[in-house]
Amino acid sequence: MGAAYVVDADKAYPPTNGLYLWGGTDAGDVFYWRCLDPDPDSWTVAVELRSPRQGKRWFEHSVGTVEFLTGLVDGSSRFTIGVKLNQSPHSFQGWRAFDLQVRAQHPDYTGPWPPR
Repeated sequence: MGAAYVVDADKAYPPTNGLYLWGGTDAGDVFYWRCLDPDPDSWTVAVELRSPRQGKRWFEHSVGTVEFLTGLVDGSSRFTIGVKLNQSPHSFQGWRAFDLQVRAQHPDYTGPWPPR
């Protein structure tokens, strides 16, 4: 059981503006692939910040997704986003484990998935 997977057939691919949404932060920053090249291995990362930094809302990074995320988590890059991700040890947690953790801490939480 989990969230339903829905495909929006009305969305054009590749997107007409060359930006393909793939992630974001809990601070409201949004991550896109800049997909102007037909080869996905050549796509770079564009970030739209919720709150402008240095007078700018958009930042383009000439790296791929793995290098971008690794740099955010290990602190090896100076990418501009609204949160700090290199403050503590990290681990992967799937949505089911996270959902159980939230439900344990907040018994009144109804969440998007029914309890098991």
